[in-house]
Amino acid sequence: MFTLTSELLLTLFASSWIFVLCQETQEVTVKAGEDATLPCRGHRGAEITFIAWKTDDGYLFLFRDNRSREDDQLPSFCGRVELKDPKMKDGDVSVILKNVTINDTGTYECWIKEGNLLNSEPELFSTIKLTVTETQEVTVKVGEDATLQCQSHGGADISLIEWSRTDLKPDDGFVFLFSNDRSYEEIQHPYFYGRVELQDPEMKNGDASVILKNVNIKDTGTYECLIVGKNSRDRKRDVFEYISIIELTVTGHTAGHIWEGYVGVVCFLSLLLVAVGGFMVNQMIQRRHRPETTPDSESAEDALNPSSSSSV
Repeated sequence: MFTLTSELLLTLFASSWIFVLCQETQEVTVKAGEDATLPCRGHRGAEITFIAWKTDDGYLFLFRDNRSREDDQLPSFCGRVELKDPKMKDGDVSVILKNVTINDTGTYECWIKEGNLLNSEPELFSTIKLTVTETQEVTVKVGEDATLQCQSHGGADISLIEWSRTDLKPDDGFVFLFSNDRSYEEIQHPYFYGRVELQDPEMKNGDASVILKNVNIKDTGTYECLIVGKNSRDRKRDVFEYISIIELTVTGHTAGHIWEGYVGVVCFLSLLLVAVGGFMVNQMIQRRHRPETTPDSESAEDALNPSSSSSV
């Protein structure tokens, strides 16, 4: 009896562990315009009779009665989703979402029904958190203000904003951090202290853009915006993340570069004056040491060369 109970407990533990693994959320990050593969796999060798990839708003992909049901798809996904392996070999029911956009950012669930038993219900096999990144190029001149754009998905309420720069370590501080309805300047990177503010302090329509003031050459770099927000329909669910990538280029010269230019010009002119002065002094010295020609010396020279005087 004890052995049977132990085996039963072991079976229950294994089943619960498998269920936890199936529920584990996987993160997939792609760039806007690329194709995103959302992985999901049923039991090997099982007959799959129903597949539903869904969000809170409806179906991303629906398969039943041995065919996909495009009529039941959300309009925004129509013609953009297909099975990675139409034969679903080894239970693979992963789908490919084509030409993703920022609006595709969100959480997707994969539900599978195996077998034809009437009493069986679809089971949740995979949860995917999809993040679509968008790279923008911003170019400004030295001394100007740079606006770094970032917008939450669907204009949802924002609970956290993190602006960072890829070449800075997280321990060094953030470019800008907003949480609990306020910004945290105390953990901001010293270089950006007092120079960054929200474009819209009220963050209307999910606007998480910031303004970087009085930029200089050192501000050139790659900036990332991370947003965590909540669906306004259910504040306890659907926490998502959105990443915006900004390539900032600052053109022109800083005051330091201008001063260096002035110094270079002054040094060049100084060297030029020294060279000209040296040349003039050298000419004066040569003139002083050159023997002067006198009338007596010319007569003596004519006497020594009578042929030259007779020819004249």
